[in-house]
Amino acid sequence: MKKITLTVCILLMNITFCFADSVPPLINYQGTLREPVTGTKKFEFYIYDAKTGGNKIWGPQIFNNTPVINGQFNVILGSTDINGKSISSAFLSSSRYIGLKVDDGKEITPRQQVVSICLLR
Repeated sequence: MKKITLTVCILLMNITFCFADSVPPLINYQGTLREPVTGTKKFEFYIYDAKTGGNKIWGPQIFNNTPVINGQFNVILGSTDINGKSISSAFLSSSRYIGLKVDDGKEITPRQQVVSICLLR
């Protein structure tokens, strides 16, 4: 019983340290468009506090002429949006969602929740 309790305590301490770490100033975002296009697209990213509606917490960050190959693209979000606001500041609270517009179109729905993993040390 003592061994199980010690293991749980160590695990909880590691989780606590994980949450104490700072949010990275960059986030890798990969996506696939439904249309398997190849060329360049404009992407606008926002971070909200709700899946629908809610408040815009961060953004936009705009990527003009982003390469798209067979519908797949990759961007690095951060370190700041067009207003100079740090992406790290958008994560001072939990439950954040990414909003995305492609080529000045409407925002794609549903928004995607931002989740992360923590590697125990």
